[in-house]
Amino acid sequence: MTIATTDEDQTDTEIIADKAHDSEVRLLWVDPNELIIGINVRKKATLRPGFVADIKRRGVTEPVTLVPCSDGTLVVRKGQRRVLAAIKAGRTRVPALLVGDAAEEPEPKAQVARLIDQLGENEHRAGITDGEELAATQQLLDLGLSARQIARERSIPRTRVESTVVVARSATARNAVLDDGLDLLHAAVLAEFEGDDEAMSELLTTATDQPLRLGHVAQRWRDQREEEAALAARTAELTEQGLTVIDRPYVYPDGLRRLSALRPTPQAEPGIQMRTADHLDCPGHAVFLDYSRCTGEIEEIGVCTDFPTHRHAERLAPEGQSTCDKGPAGEPMSEQDREAKKAYRRTVIGNGKAWDSATTLRKDWLRQFAAKRTAPKDAPVWAARTWASGVHCLRKALESGHALAADLLGITGGPSELVRAAEEATPSRATVITTVLALAAIETSTDRRHTWEHPDDLQRGYFAQIQQWGYEPSEVEALVTADDQPAQ
Repeated sequence: MTIATTDEDQTDTEIIADKAHDSEVRLLWVDPNELIIGINVRKKATLRPGFVADIKRRGVTEPVTLVPCSDGTLVVRKGQRRVLAAIKAGRTRVPALLVGDAAEEPEPKAQVARLIDQLGENEHRAGITDGEELAATQQLLDLGLSARQIARERSIPRTRVESTVVVARSATARNAVLDDGLDLLHAAVLAEFEGDDEAMSELLTTATDQPLRLGHVAQRWRDQREEEAALAARTAELTEQGLTVIDRPYVYPDGLRRLSALRPTPQAEPGIQMRTADHLDCPGHAVFLDYSRCTGEIEEIGVCTDFPTHRHAERLAPEGQSTCDKGPAGEPMSEQDREAKKAYRRTVIGNGKAWDSATTLRKDWLRQFAAKRTAPKDAPVWAARTWASGVHCLRKALESGHALAADLLGITGGPSELVRAAEEATPSRATVITTVLALAAIETSTDRRHTWEHPDDLQRGYFAQIQQWGYEPSEVEALVTADDQPAQ
């Protein structure tokens, strides 16, 4: 390749190399502002902020392709996005390949060449895989670059690089990308639980089989870790104080009862409740802990571990008797009934905790929905039908000033600010606000104990609708609409 210079009067376009192929091709430096964007098969040139930022920082590194016109103008055949991004980034020079000369081929033949070139450039382009990005990021880290530096040099969000770094440091997550083809964002979730084999196993299975539910499973494990840590810390404190702390029972075995279900003695009047202060000196005094994933609060529930031995009685047992633990026919509860009751309680408690975790992600989704400028096409009809129903939760939301809706919309200052937001909204945004008011009202009516097992029609419709609008339910949320057809 020989290096050529331009004539002295060529100030805007500098020829920096030329060579011969099937037709003459010259490598130029050109001012992107003086180029003509030719007809392109790509109807819309999308310029993502990261793409423009990369060109602003590093310039156009791949030459665009130009063809000359007889009047001396240069037309972009390939690379319109690079040219437009360079203009937006304030670049005054981009490398270009000038193909052919002003003696153009006949128009039909030239158009065929243009279309084939533009289609081929986009059809045969292959981006790097997540595994290749992971390996390259690891090499950059080994060369001493930080996540911040990599993000700056690549003009991509720092969170993307940080996720890649997290994956690179987890053997399981890294292998899931390199060997199993898992994408980086999902692998980053796995990496969060490095060292927890049980969590990692479930998350890997979910990422492979049900990737849309990975967020729900991860949130449940996060909440479980937080709960276990809080309970362990409080247990240590109570034990230090001399209290006996037992595991939470699913079904109370013979002898174990909550203090709220006991009265001091069989001779005491039925209905009288044992006071905690009166039971502290009992050898059977103990507590178990109940953790709320919604609030992070821990409730200490007092029990007697062997109330008959310590001469207490169930609160509603007949006078003179210590217990009223009978089955439906008045007989003592069978072992089979006890096991069935225990299994049911285990389901209730487990689904309640799963519901709490799902609620965190569901409200995150609602916040994203509330930030939209336009609502789904069927939202006006759904919102109008919902408000027209006039059910209790809607009336309650009105009376309470739409507290949850305001939170989802990011509005503080009370109902007057909601009104202001509605007054200043465009018609499309106003539809979003109206829809969010209805969604929030129904959301407030849901609860961890009853909605998954005994949802009402409004709650069924609510969950079916948000699923239709893109929300992926957790397993426990899917129970709400399990017997329903998808909403029309």
